[in-house]
Amino acid sequence: MTFNAYQKRNRKLGRYFGVVGLQMEYNGGYGQSFKLLHIDPDTLNNIAVELDWKFKILHKEEKGSYLAKIFK
Repeated sequence: MTFNAYQKRNRKLGRYFGVVGLQMEYNGGYGQSFKLLHIDPDTLNNIAVELDWKFKILHKEEKGSYLAKIFK
């Protein structure tokens, strides 16, 4: 399935378009599948504040990727 088809399927199922399911494979072995959320920091911060959580960017890359912590 292409990435665009995956995004279209997620929207059709009512899922946030930035959620991507991943599973790592190395040397024939597969890790546990997990979900990765692509969301801009302002939107994530707004949601955290609305739900009475705190938001902190731990690391940010030049191209905009970031690692964040959400906590009470």
